[in-house]
Amino acid sequence: MKKILFAAAILTAGFISNVSAQSAQSSNDKIQGKAQVISAISVAAGNALQFGLVTQNVIKTIGNDGAVLRGTLGTSTTVGAEQVGSFGLFKGKNTQVTLAFTLPTYLSFGSEQLPISFGDYSGHKLARLFITGKTPVEFTPTSSFNITTALTDFFPAEEILVNIGGTVTPALSAVQGDYTGDITLTATYN
Repeated sequence: MKKILFAAAILTAGFISNVSAQSAQSSNDKIQGKAQVISAISVAAGNALQFGLVTQNVIKTIGNDGAVLRGTLGTSTTVGAEQVGSFGLFKGKNTQVTLAFTLPTYLSFGSEQLPISFGDYSGHKLARLFITGKTPVEFTPTSSFNITTALTDFFPAEEILVNIGGTVTPALSAVQGDYTGDITLTATYN
């Protein structure tokens, strides 16, 4: 009986071993983990938007290239002469970016306020994108402007100059003084 049990145990072990060997199949393959690192997006303040000398009750508009479109033209030797506001935009190559302006409705001098606006004037848009050697793209400064593949010169660019002009509307009783207000440009990857 011991011989039969021993033989049965050997047969069973061999059978289990044979079953295990037959069902132990494996297969593998691999994929790659990929990432494209783009440079951090940044906005750098450039020139302040300067209206120069503004006369009471005379509206003054500075264009996206610094030209005085409406109002009294100052002289280049005058302190505070007119100039377009500017920002440097630095982004990854071939990236879509949304530009959003936070614009004041007034410039302030103490408690005094000077209305400022950024809407188009006489067919002129008051903001523009500029890169060397390419035709600038003009736009109305708003809370959402997209640099996409449709802007073929600007989509691949890594450095873009963003200009902004505006319009001030002083009242007849505007108090003499130096009025200021913050213009903010935020750039976000889409």
